[in-house]
Amino acid sequence: MTENKLDTPIETEKTEIAPSDGSDCIANRDSETTDEALEKAAIERAANNYEVFNPISVDASASKKEIVKKYVKTSVIALLVLVVFALISGVFNGYNPEENVADKSALAFTFRKLSDVFVVGGVVFLGIAGFTFCSREGTFDMIVFGVRQAIGVIFKKPEQLKYKDFYEYKKAREAKEKASYAHFLWIGLAILLIGIVFLVIYYSVNR
Repeated sequence: MTENKLDTPIETEKTEIAPSDGSDCIANRDSETTDEALEKAAIERAANNYEVFNPISVDASASKKEIVKKYVKTSVIALLVLVVFALISGVFNGYNPEENVADKSALAFTFRKLSDVFVVGGVVFLGIAGFTFCSREGTFDMIVFGVRQAIGVIFKKPEQLKYKDFYEYKKAREAKEKASYAHFLWIGLAILLIGIVFLVIYYSVNR
């Protein structure tokens, strides 16, 4: 009787697949999360650098109405400051040839006084812009925190203070909206430029 070849057992190779505990997936997810965090940090750094060197971008998040209101308020304050400086400098006192020997005419006297008023006013507003910029970048954070803590412990127990340490205070500061300095900067530059123009006119009429 002939053996049937189909009845012959066929040996097959078995490939064993090692069970996965999911660590590879977790590692991949962690890697992706790290990459996303690094990319986000790089974008934030670039945005901060752009904001520092481009003051106009500081007001980008505010609406046009808020920006206009901010510039109008600052302009009104600047006008009042200039009037006070003009009163102090004696712009409205009138020209006296005996007292104002350096000025050859009343016109020269007026432009010299106006130049003084606008230059000083411009420097004041530029100083406010610089102070605001330093404050928003955290230059005075350590000083402010120290003063807050020193005054706080006088009236409260240490455990009742709002911030336990400087790190907590710094995080709270970063979470708040940063103050804008662009309106002080541009208005200060405009006032200073007007003062320089008055100074040039003064030298031209006082020859």
